[in-house]
Amino acid sequence: MMKRLIFIILYFIVFTQTVFAEIWDFGLGIMIEPGRAENYATMPGQIEIGASSVKGYGLAVTQQHTKRFENLTEEEIIEDITYSYTFELSSNALMLFYRFENYVDRWDLGLMHNRNIYNVKIEKNSEVTENTINISYAGPYIQYSNTIKGYETNDWFYGFRLFYLSLNNDSNSYNVIGSNDTYIQVYNNKIKIFIYENNPKTSAGINMTFGWRL
Repeated sequence: MMKRLIFIILYFIVFTQTVFAEIWDFGLGIMIEPGRAENYATMPGQIEIGASSVKGYGLAVTQQHTKRFENLTEEEIIEDITYSYTFELSSNALMLFYRFENYVDRWDLGLMHNRNIYNVKIEKNSEVTENTINISYAGPYIQYSNTIKGYETNDWFYGFRLFYLSLNNDSNSYNVIGSNDTYIQVYNNKIKIFIYENNPKTSAGINMTFGWRL
């Protein structure tokens, strides 16, 4: 999926001669995605950078503020054996869109690809094993944005984005760290349950962004 998005972006940037990157958006946002809320911080923020023509194709990237999984990051000592578990998530999105312009009113219709990389680290008496689990979503979105003072650029802007995403892979089938150790197996089971319960097959949400339009 990501390769297809990269190809489409290169096509419109390199092979077409539309004016590109006439507008840059730098924003901070809040994301509300009920079905996947446990993946993100209590204040689910994100950083966003976008580039587009005044009217035409554009792209944007975001980096989400994920949760610190304190209940899945722990250390325990069992029969003189020290177990340390670390669980982290990196979540970002790539968006390709077409912008419709009516002076300062902007309507974007696009496709979003959301990539989530879970990093699992298990340490048993200084013996470290690490693994990554990739969960990705893709789907359409629509966004409205406008500027505060009514200028096309060099003005503060706000935006609202509605999106509907579908899971690209099965969140219940992936590789975990293999082990015959009962305690590690118990931890792996916790990881499986968390990922399965917090990555539904479809997910809808809204982004609210505020930033500077250059």
